[in-house]
Amino acid sequence: MKKLIVILSALFLSANVLAEGANKVAKAQLDKAWGLLLGDVFTMIVDVPVPLNEVDVDSLPHIDKRFGDWLLLRQISLTEPLVLEFQVVNVAPTTTEVMTPPLSFRLVNGERVDIEQRKFSISPIIPLRDKESSTTLNLKPARSAEQVDTTELKQQLTWTALFALFMAVVLVIWNIGWRPRNRQPFAEALHGLRMLRWHHDNDPQQAIRLVHKAFNRTAAKTVVYSELQQLFVVAPWLKPLETEITTFFEQSSQHFFTANSASLQDVKQLKQLMKACRSKEKLT
Repeated sequence: MKKLIVILSALFLSANVLAEGANKVAKAQLDKAWGLLLGDVFTMIVDVPVPLNEVDVDSLPHIDKRFGDWLLLRQISLTEPLVLEFQVVNVAPTTTEVMTPPLSFRLVNGERVDIEQRKFSISPIIPLRDKESSTTLNLKPARSAEQVDTTELKQQLTWTALFALFMAVVLVIWNIGWRPRNRQPFAEALHGLRMLRWHHDNDPQQAIRLVHKAFNRTAAKTVVYSELQQLFVVAPWLKPLETEITTFFEQSSQHFFTANSASLQDVKQLKQLMKACRSKEKLT
């Protein structure tokens, strides 16, 4: 009876040891398992049998490490499921079927989990051979580049360039000679001020004469400081700029008609005044 109890106890302990020694297996599948070439990337999708927070991250396979003769582990994505990204780093002379490397990791409780190995094939990158004659097949070379007649294209580009040059000349003549005949007074004054800058002429007196000319054309008479209100009667749309216009005429009058000359407004200030008057002029 004692011997029977000892035998049963030994069997029970052996069963427990075997049960504890058996590792868990995580199922795996490949997104591409055939026709892989050198440099191709594929992924292994691992169905972890436990929640990912129970996985010991430090026990996962090391990335940027080569496994066997064929694969390099590039990346591991700790998602649900676990994803391992491999790259083919070697080829064989013929199409070869191989297995993914034996990989495993541990859980936080120390239990080991083996990742299921999967079969895949790698295709060679070598010249094609005729199976019957065992000679290398002569592949057709790439088609050589053909020269294209560009005579017509050059003619079109030449005519386009000549037309663009002609239009540029017309625009220059229009802005210098033809267009001023149709410009309104303040538009003409603003153009004149800009031309002064183009000719590097910063004489304030010349700029003031252009501004006076614009006000005179608008009022259809010579406008002086003492009769400034008549300007706003003829052109009431200038009334919102009365303060700026009055300041201009006051400074101009003191400079040209009194012994104590006041400082003149610079060309930049006059241009701002003409821009404001031009904006009102467009509404008339």
